[in-house]
Amino acid sequence: MSEYLLAGDIKEVNDQLIYEDEDKEKNIIEYDNHRLVKRPGYETLITNIDCANFYVKNNYIYLGLERNHHSYTYLIGNLYHGEKSDEETTQQQWQYSTDCIDHLFSTATFYSFHINDCS
Repeated sequence: MSEYLLAGDIKEVNDQLIYEDEDKEKNIIEYDNHRLVKRPGYETLITNIDCANFYVKNNYIYLGLERNHHSYTYLIGNLYHGEKSDEETTQQQWQYSTDCIDHLFSTATFYSFHINDCS
């Protein structure tokens, strides 16, 4: 999923993620029938999940999902655009990822959250 977003232009982040690919085609990633799917078409990205949502925090895009009463959160992209050099962006992303991993393993909550409505 991160590979799709790397070359894409994020348009909307909420219960579904909408982005344009490099060909300017609109794509939607959303929860549907216990799956996370990408449209157009119906490419299944993740199966056997109870809920999924997307959200933004500090210009980073997260996927939250629930499976078998366990919540998981994944950093899948960012909202930064070409204002920085590739080296600066890579360093910032690496540092942010390292900080997140350090924090993740220093807490017992693992950024848990619950979603009340899966419809």
